[in-house]
Amino acid sequence: MTCLLFAQRKWLLLLLLLSLYGAAFSQGRTIRGTIVDEATGTPLAGVTVSVKGESASMVVTDSAGNFSIRTAAARPVLLFSSVGYTATEVRAGDATLRIGLKKEDKSLDEVIVVGYGTVKKRDLTGSVSTVKAADIVRSPTSNPLEAIQGMAPGVDITKQSGKAGAGVNIVIRGTRSINGSSTPLYVIDGIQGGDISTINPNDIESIEFLKDASSTAIYGSQGANGVVIVTTKHGNAGKAKINYNGYVGVDGWAQYPQPRTRQSYIDLRRQAYADAGIWNSPADDTKAFNTSELAAISAGQWVNWIDQLEHNGIRQSHSISVAGGSEKTRTYLSTGYYRDNGMVRFNNLTQYNALMNVEHTLNSRIKVGMQAAYVYSNSNTRGTDPFSHAATAEPLGTPRDSTGAIVVYPIAGNPGFMSPLSDDRGP
Repeated sequence: MTCLLFAQRKWLLLLLLLSLYGAAFSQGRTIRGTIVDEATGTPLAGVTVSVKGESASMVVTDSAGNFSIRTAAARPVLLFSSVGYTATEVRAGDATLRIGLKKEDKSLDEVIVVGYGTVKKRDLTGSVSTVKAADIVRSPTSNPLEAIQGMAPGVDITKQSGKAGAGVNIVIRGTRSINGSSTPLYVIDGIQGGDISTINPNDIESIEFLKDASSTAIYGSQGANGVVIVTTKHGNAGKAKINYNGYVGVDGWAQYPQPRTRQSYIDLRRQAYADAGIWNSPADDTKAFNTSELAAISAGQWVNWIDQLEHNGIRQSHSISVAGGSEKTRTYLSTGYYRDNGMVRFNNLTQYNALMNVEHTLNSRIKVGMQAAYVYSNSNTRGTDPFSHAATAEPLGTPRDSTGAIVVYPIAGNPGFMSPLSDDRGP
């Protein structure tokens, strides 16, 4: 009897819930409309339409910009959103809606440095790429141009070598001359010329690249290869702000091709002489290897010169700046230290930077200022490429003696082969 009463109550509760749901559903209504571009009147597909306060109510416009959404609210507020357009709220009435969305492009309000002044991006007709301060300090390097490789379209930046402190090559929109230089014009804080590689990346506010013929209208023939405009940081009105930026990292794990060694190297030498018709069997090894090489092979004196040459390098940077001032006088002062110990010995760079600028506004028309920069750079590089030597050297011999000193001629009895580590002995 108890089970029967429980089942009857269960069915009554279910019928009550269904009746309440049907009553609520019957009070809802369907809203239809079309979404178009406000400027052109073109229907917009893929616009998200939702009812404010109803997370479950959401649809997307079709290819003709039409939508149909159901809501239980008496006077619902519809939300319209789409990438590239300003989000819009509309209170729905009884009539079919036609909503126009306005395009949104906040980047058009950015101020770009061009020539001897500034212009809003929406008013700019030339081809310009801009890299901001946050992107410049993203890579651990002392050269600002090396730090922004691949960030500016139409600007090819390549490092000249893997040496610490090596410069970069920059070409804007391709090579423009067969015999002439393709180096662009540099303008640093309004002054033509200068070496951008000596500027601390933490002191740069932005870098602009003028890439088309309109740059020659300002700089003449000097701008034929493009123009690189560098703007450094300046003080702002308000309390002094102290900023520190630093990092310490390890350079290593380079993916350098590994040379042949042991049986793989022996087979290579044998095949080379076999192709020349000199080697036919192991009995002919004396023709493929000299006496000192055969002795080193018999003694198992195999060496991977690439592994012997590589070391983990340490790279670190520390920069501290102070900026502040009043409405009339503004000051910026910074100091920086950069140290790069390369992955091979005696390949390093040490650089100190200091920058100070002061601006004072006399009146609405006259502003005076002073800017001073100091750079000390000391670079030590090896005269030859040790990796090329190590990759092609015979993988035989004794690289160091019992005391740990480098053996200049590692294969005993073979003075014609010098160790790729010879330059590691010292300057």
